[in-house]
Amino acid sequence: MLTGGTLGDIFGRRRLFMIGVALFTAGSLICGIAPDNATMIAGRMLTGLGAAFEMPTSLAILSEAYPDAAQRARAIGVWASCNGLAWVVGPTMGGVIVGHIGWRWIFLLAVPIGLLASVLCLGGVPKSRCQNGRSVDAPGQILAVSMLGTLSVAFIEGPHWGWSNLATIGCLAAAVCTFASFVIVEIRTERPLLPLTIFRSRAVSAASVAAAGMTFGMYAMLFLMPLFLQAVQGASVAGVGLQMLPVSLAFFLVSLKSGRLATRFGARLIMTCGLALMGLGLLALSRSRAQPTLF
Repeated sequence: MLTGGTLGDIFGRRRLFMIGVALFTAGSLICGIAPDNATMIAGRMLTGLGAAFEMPTSLAILSEAYPDAAQRARAIGVWASCNGLAWVVGPTMGGVIVGHIGWRWIFLLAVPIGLLASVLCLGGVPKSRCQNGRSVDAPGQILAVSMLGTLSVAFIEGPHWGWSNLATIGCLAAAVCTFASFVIVEIRTERPLLPLTIFRSRAVSAASVAAAGMTFGMYAMLFLMPLFLQAVQGASVAGVGLQMLPVSLAFFLVSLKSGRLATRFGARLIMTCGLALMGLGLLALSRSRAQPTLF
């Protein structure tokens, strides 16, 4: 996603956003008709690449379209609420679709949505100028991907291999080494992928830590809760979607007001309250026990 911002400056934000939508749509189509696991993985790689282009570019387009801070905050709140709307529709509709039509249609339904997004982008997003002098930090990108990849393998396979296994230790050591190399490269590179000087700002550092904690907590919950509800609670696929609905609705409704609340009370107070509420919610979920479900 960091590279997406740089590529947006090099090739133009609207063009990169369109490329991202095209990749996501193509990847969804491949997943929907995938005959085997290898094809499915390839399709998911395309959708991930497309999303990595879309997400930062869409925020950059918003920042350019709304120079006023208050208007930009409200626009980003609407942007976030769209993510929440996807959470409302996704788990609930996904459960219904998987239970009654088949899992392939989860991907196939994204194809017309991607085509519609392309049409809306062409008609509503103005062309942006390419900025000369920007370049992709290839060494930094390679090291970042290597670090995240080895760390992911270690945590995914660690429980199976054993934490004292040489393969697990090797992956963790490789992650540490590539992270150290990434920091050195970013310090010495003229146009780094991640300018480390931004972390001299306490606000940026605190916001980054908060965002990392929120992402780890929320995505872990979104991944594990459906498994828990199905495997432990015995819920149906459609039932899981309905039981995940309160999370999605809360995210959607609060995101609509987040920009206005941040403008009125300050971003620090809103972020603190949000993280505290999320922590309390995750703590409550950690106390869940196996019991019969109504769905």
